[in-house]
Amino acid sequence: MIHCNDGEVAPQDARPTRDVMRDATVDAMTDPLDAAPDARDAGAIDVGLGDSGVDVVQDTAPPRTCPRLAAWTSSAPWGGEPSHPLPSFALGNRFYVHAQQGSTRALYLGSLDADGRIAGFRNVGDHGGGPHGFTAMVVNNDAWHFRNGHIARYRFDGAGALMGDVELIEENADTAFGGNRYVWDVAVAITNRTRVARAVVHLGGFSFAGYTCRPDLFRSPVPLARRFDRAGNFPANRPGNAAFVVTADDAGWIFARENNSSRFFRASVRGAGSPTLGTFEPTTALPMGDGNERGDLFSVGCSLFVIRGSRVFATDVRADGALSGFEAQPSLPEAQIDVHWGEGHQEGASWGIIGNYVLVTGQRRVHVARLLR
Repeated sequence: MIHCNDGEVAPQDARPTRDVMRDATVDAMTDPLDAAPDARDAGAIDVGLGDSGVDVVQDTAPPRTCPRLAAWTSSAPWGGEPSHPLPSFALGNRFYVHAQQGSTRALYLGSLDADGRIAGFRNVGDHGGGPHGFTAMVVNNDAWHFRNGHIARYRFDGAGALMGDVELIEENADTAFGGNRYVWDVAVAITNRTRVARAVVHLGGFSFAGYTCRPDLFRSPVPLARRFDRAGNFPANRPGNAAFVVTADDAGWIFARENNSSRFFRASVRGAGSPTLGTFEPTTALPMGDGNERGDLFSVGCSLFVIRGSRVFATDVRADGALSGFEAQPSLPEAQIDVHWGEGHQEGASWGIIGNYVLVTGQRRVHVARLLR
């Protein structure tokens, strides 16, 4: 059994993975469905936005500085395997979903058309990354994941299929994150206003080195280094979903929740090149959702979006990191996360932005909402 500092126990899965086979030192233990907003979303929570009185979920709403969301639609299922706690990401107009059931691993690819629809998914190869949750992200047109001490870049052909295994760039899996071998982890890209990444901050997770939760912060400039540098500590033992909101080309804020909690934190990011990360401090608690209240955190422009169960909220982020108040958005047609892996460990980030649309991975299908700007 795997023990966290807070007394929770996680099941150990001894199935070998492809990256274990590559590095023997790795694991010592080794039909579109329209979703209209329902009555729950009729009111806003702590509304205090500069354009109060505008019905932001209607297509006729005037342009606004900070975007909101239209109603969600849903793709057909990608298959029978669950995705969570594994991640998803958008690369170009393609959306990739990691899925796994037992020893069967698949990376599914769906392309978004001009009307915001995903016609279907195809299996583009064995992602080799399960069974524990891990995080993945796109950094300036390259997709990466961080898992078990690895810094791994995906390799795709022109049709979007995997070209064999991922490329591992870390100098040593034992030193890439200060000796931590993270799974069920969290990371965010630090970007400028045009969404060009300048750095990546890793917020920690569960470490197989010591078999415990480790909230050690690490960062790397872009291009990604072969080893991330230590950058402090996350204030909660178990970091949860996180997002970066840019407020200037060389400034912004990381917002992150405590896993399985309403506690919410922020840290300033300042400077060009290799930016300085401030200390995480408590900020406004997250609004209550429904179901298991789990779900993604993501940003678009100066808007920060929070999913809790099937409920979705938005808030504007000011230059000083203050939040305008959480405002209800159209609900998802289902709770985003179906926790089936035990012990409530963190799931990988499972969202992406393609053009004027937001995509989030649900339990067996991807949900899409148009951005109202």
